[in-house]
Amino acid sequence: MDMITAYAQAKENDTAEMLGWRLIDGEAKIGETLAPSKIWTLAANGGEYEQTNENADGTSVFSDLKDMLEYAKYSAKGFTLALVGGDRGRIDDNQELLAGERIVRDAVVLATWTRNSSNEEWR
Repeated sequence: MDMITAYAQAKENDTAEMLGWRLIDGEAKIGETLAPSKIWTLAANGGEYEQTNENADGTSVFSDLKDMLEYAKYSAKGFTLALVGGDRGRIDDNQELLAGERIVRDAVVLATWTRNSSNEEWR
């Protein structure tokens, strides 16, 4: 099933409060609940982001497929693209998110697509 159709069906049929797109390093199984993302903050030098040891309130996702696919172009990791659904998560005051990113609490994988390298199409 293509990504647009999968999203439309999930929006119509799933009880999730929020849907989003997640790039995953490795495999993800449909029905799997994803672990919370780590919180990223702006480094003291103001130019770089640093991952903390603190968990976010859920999994970071992109709400728009176009934003996710743009981000995926520059990702050396993450060759599984997952459509996930769950409850709307809280964003901490010190948490930095990319434009278009949201937090989904108890994110469950609804559909997946894979590719072997960043030069290949999703299938």
